[in-house]
Amino acid sequence: MCPKCKRHNGWDVREYPDICPQCVYCGYEDYSKPFKRKRYLSKGLKYSAPYVGKWKALEDKEAIVEIVASKQHNKSGGVDYLVDCPMCGIRMRQAKNRQFRFTCNKMHTIKLASTNDGTLKWI
Repeated sequence: MCPKCKRHNGWDVREYPDICPQCVYCGYEDYSKPFKRKRYLSKGLKYSAPYVGKWKALEDKEAIVEIVASKQHNKSGGVDYLVDCPMCGIRMRQAKNRQFRFTCNKMHTIKLASTNDGTLKWI
């Protein structure tokens, strides 16, 4: 219940890091309970994953990664990664039997990785 307008079930449950719950009716924000979720756990948002490999020519390339809810029946509650190729911009497909490797139609291949602070990068 909102302490300001006294209405029930009006809390906005956004999945962004370091944002406080907000009442959708009056706009009151409860600063005593900020969300502390990692960014890569959000679903349906796009992120920019920088290159962290050894090739200097690729340092300015970033892969655009969209995280969406999985449509596979055996991945209950899981997520899928939709990756745009950092070299040509074409949507990549996941390599068979490789969980975080992606290939585009022009045969560019990348590997997604996660850092300790929860951000995405590609190699």
